[in-house]
Amino acid sequence: MAISLAYPAWLLSHLTASPYNTVSYSNPAVGLRLDLSVNSTSFNPGDDIAITINEHNLRLLPNEVRAASDWKLQGLSLGPCGTVNRPIGFAVFHGNYTKDDISAGHPLQLYKPGTYFCPMILSGINSYIFDPASNLANVMGTCTPNPCFKLPIEDQSEVAGSWGETILPFLGQATFHQFSPGVYTVAGGDEWGDILLLNFTVF
Repeated sequence: MAISLAYPAWLLSHLTASPYNTVSYSNPAVGLRLDLSVNSTSFNPGDDIAITINEHNLRLLPNEVRAASDWKLQGLSLGPCGTVNRPIGFAVFHGNYTKDDISAGHPLQLYKPGTYFCPMILSGINSYIFDPASNLANVMGTCTPNPCFKLPIEDQSEVAGSWGETILPFLGQATFHQFSPGVYTVAGGDEWGDILLLNFTVF
């Protein structure tokens, strides 16, 4: 007698979600390592999910890396103001995606639509000069004198849901929705074409 091994779609997504909460990728061409992590892989609705992304210099000497703008995935950011002079960003997708199909997904709106007073964002960045074995980097670009400033190439954000789609002039009427039960994919990337994926599940 044949026994069916079919699972409901919601159960299958639970079974195939990644169990890891930290992933890294080392890019020897530029001497950098991209790290992505979440504080857990399982949450209850309403819990805060802490997402950390970091770019680290693998070399023991200062490492100047030319800006590339080679983003393999659109929609990555570090907040409502975008990536804010950093070459890294992340997004959250509802569903269990892989690198082969993540570009077909739609990133969730993690930040309330509206007007924000953003920090100074350079009109052009030429390169990042990383300190030895560090995530600190001098940003070289459209400023006088150079470097424009020094900052850590890292970010940690806490999210608990997403905002509904709105259109002008009704940005103030956006509705917040907690993450509903299911599997979610966190995508992190940098402008040198590197992509990392993690999963978390809301029960």
